[in-house]
Amino acid sequence: MKNNRKLYFIGIGPGDPELLTLKAVRLIKGCDVLFFPAGKKSSEDSIAMKVIEGIVDLENKRVCFLHFPMVKGADKIIEAAEPSAQIIDNELAEGETGVFITIGCSTIYSTAGNMFASMKNRDIDIFFVPGVSSINATASSAGIPLVFSEEKLAVIPVAYSMDVIESAIEMFDTIVLMKVHTNMGKIREIIINKGLAESSYMVERATTSEEKVSCISGIPNDYKPHYMSSILIKKNFGD
Repeated sequence: MKNNRKLYFIGIGPGDPELLTLKAVRLIKGCDVLFFPAGKKSSEDSIAMKVIEGIVDLENKRVCFLHFPMVKGADKIIEAAEPSAQIIDNELAEGETGVFITIGCSTIYSTAGNMFASMKNRDIDIFFVPGVSSINATASSAGIPLVFSEEKLAVIPVAYSMDVIESAIEMFDTIVLMKVHTNMGKIREIIINKGLAESSYMVERATTSEEKVSCISGIPNDYKPHYMSSILIKKNFGD
């Protein structure tokens, strides 16, 4: 053990508190310190905290909010996470357990992944606890299976070029596009040009009370989706 300190990166699902796993709830209740990603201006910006505060009593918990600047590129992401990693290192005393809460699954395009590179060489034992991902939630909210039989699945963050997205549509049966708010107009155009607008769906804030599911064919050209949005492209429904 590394100084007998533990840190769990816990995915709490896409937004519905009922989608927290039993393991996540147990570890959150039993930890010494809770770490939440939050907006720069206020801890009230922490979506993750809002998800669990109705499930777990936080009144007597040590809570620490961490801010992560929006940057691109692996090196810049690691550099931006370093101040938060240092806060965690300073906050966790010998023998204590910390929990880093993240929306979705802690292993898929997560802030936890950004933190891992900065935390892995410190004297803290690190564990990942998976959660229901926005990938699963998008298909569930759209009311269709993500994949079946021998279908091939691609998951792509829209930070990639449009050429990559077009190639994925050609090669795979189901395509999930994440972080689509950054380039919605071009994505919509590609889907329409491929003749897949009627079998593609955008889901905003999946599983929450503010969830919105839209068929791509009905989305206006200048529509600006919520930043917690994904698109599911289906090339067939088993026919």
